Amino acid sequence: MSIRSSSVLIDGTVAITAGTATSLITKGNDLVSHQAILDDSSEFIDQTTLNFSSKDPKVSSGAPNGYTQQRCVCKINIPRTLANGNHTVDTFTLSQSTDPETSAADKASARVLAMNVLNDTDFTSFWDEGSMD
Repeated sequence: MSIRSSSVLIDGTVAITAGTATSLITKGNDLVSHQAILDDSSEFIDQTTLNFSSKDPKVSSGAPNGYTQQRCVCKINIPRTLANGNHTVDTFTLSQSTDPETSAADKASARVLAMNVLNDTDFTSFWDEGSMD
């Protein structure tokens, strides 16, 4: 299906079913970042990493309410061994930027919308082929 004829569920329930619960191993963290790997017994070269970071709002006279937005990012790096034996890394970046006055309910609603765009089959052509139709 195309973006042009797609639809999304607003404020629906998002549920991940099946799969195998796999814990994370912390590799390091500080006040603004946290690096972890999937605890799936992969060799070092094949470890999937998750890098979390956040930036607090800062005073900004040019911002609508006098502060920049809070920014929360999770970058996922997934190593792949290609058919020719070479290695590459697929990445996925999740990012949320919100005004300090955005309520927790509004943040949750935005994440539900984002999950629908990530998972709804209406957007498969975009995610798999980069289709802009």
